[in-house]
Amino acid sequence: MDIEKIITELLYHYDTVTIPGFGGLVLQQHSAASDQALGTIQPPSKRIRFNPNLVVNDGLLLSQVQERLQLPVEAAKSVLENYVSELKDRLEAGENIHMEGIGHFFQSGNEIQFAAAQVNYDRTTYGLPRVEAAVSNKIGTEKITFASITTETVETSNPTTRDYGNVLKWLIPVLGVLALIVIIFSLRDNIFSGNKKGRLRADLEGRIPINESPQERDKIIKEDSLAAQSETPKDIESPTISPNQKTKKIIVGAFGERANAEKLARKIQLAGYTPLSEIRNGKRYVGILYAYEQKSEFDQAFSDIKQKFNQDAWILTE
Repeated sequence: MDIEKIITELLYHYDTVTIPGFGGLVLQQHSAASDQALGTIQPPSKRIRFNPNLVVNDGLLLSQVQERLQLPVEAAKSVLENYVSELKDRLEAGENIHMEGIGHFFQSGNEIQFAAAQVNYDRTTYGLPRVEAAVSNKIGTEKITFASITTETVETSNPTTRDYGNVLKWLIPVLGVLALIVIIFSLRDNIFSGNKKGRLRADLEGRIPINESPQERDKIIKEDSLAAQSETPKDIESPTISPNQKTKKIIVGAFGERANAEKLARKIQLAGYTPLSEIRNGKRYVGILYAYEQKSEFDQAFSDIKQKFNQDAWILTE
């Protein structure tokens, strides 16, 4: 049994597992949440966070290695030290290390970076899948009130009950028609401008970056609306994947700030690639969804992408 498998088994029972001399794997509780950009709902879960400062041996992993491998304490300690030394040498050599069920480690400068695997270590919700959910846009309604109509009594020489009845017969329908006209004219601009803006936003959905700020979205919509007056609109189609093709996700960067992720997504799109954005472990991963037929073709593309965007780009393994 290898050490990584021992670590994954411990994470189902302990919130912190320390790898002596390397760092600690800490479970962080996440409530059920929805992602409108991806259209998904996540169940409650515990996700891994890497803390490079937890390097002191707490004895947990050492005791398990000793028990599973049937080794004396000093021999088990030597196995752990060799394992950590090998990890550090591989990272310093620029290698990206993937630990099954744990995550992805790579070194940037003098710091170890970590991308957690999408594994739920909360035993109470283990096995609950991510749910795909359609996002609905509800049209808000505005309550319209009218000031009450006051009437004045006009004295006539000889008023009669029959005269008042005749006046009410034509006055009530006229007031109803006037009120209907006021309502139609007050709502007309909102209805037609709202529908037009909604259609324009839908047509521009493929062009506007994910989670663009309202100000930037309105600016892009305005620019495209002006361009549409002099040009014939073109249909925007999603990229199609041939049955003979495979796809891989190349992650170019991971960001805590949404604005930085959107800038990189626009840069990728302008370079002619299909951008992707995923939220994992509280960070937004931005990269490229690349379709290919031959592995040699992908290897060349992967090399080009690293040169253009980030030498530390890596392939996301589901």
